Amino acid sequence: SNDRTINRVILIPDSDRLKVEAQNAFLKSLEEPPQGTCIILTSKGEGILLPTIRSRLVEISVLPVTETQAVEYF
Repeated sequence: SNDRTINRVILIPDSDRLKVEAQNAFLKSLEEPPQGTCIILTSKGEGILLPTIRSRLVEISVLPVTETQAVEYF
């Protein structure tokens, strides 16, 4: 089946702080993510992540918002 329904989201905040060993260990999960899972990595800069990690990601640039802005929006 080619079902693209997302029923689980995994958030890895500050992924740029992962050591090289941790990034390499995480690579398998990015290569073969569990079905129905969306993995989101946040980073202050793409150049910090390994090229093998970056090649498996879709980059989405967002501007930071303040807590007040987020509360007003939601």
